Amino acid sequence: LAAGGGGAYEKHYPGSEEEVAAAWIEDVSGTAVPAGDLHTALKSGVTLCQVMNTVRPGSVRKVSQQEAPFPQRENIQGFVDACKAVGVREGDMFDPGDLFDNRNMRQVIITILALGRHCAHEAAYSGPYIAMSAS
Repeated sequence: LAAGGGGAYEKHYPGSEEEVAAAWIEDVSGTAVPAGDLHTALKSGVTLCQVMNTVRPGSVRKVSQQEAPFPQRENIQGFVDACKAVGVREGDMFDPGDLFDNRNMRQVIITILALGRHCAHEAAYSGPYIAMSAS
């Protein structure tokens, strides 16, 4: 396994992009994420914020456990803002409504994969990062 930033290690995840995204989130957050229903698993934003705070501690300062729409959207926005802050490219980002309203889960997966690859460069991160595809 190739070493990344601060002890991050490369991991090859099998399956579709959605399965790769779900498996990586599960590895980093410790929360079960079924690949068949990413929208339901991630809609509250809590798991995404856990992932972001594992990648870069303190990057999402306020994470609400409330099940109301506004706090959930705030969680998702916090994740999106933190992704931008760590250097995920704008073109790889999703809009909070893409996830919350289940409008564009494809773009959500693109963001997760981009973050998963970016983790190789995070100095304080020591978990798995998504291997670059050979294609």
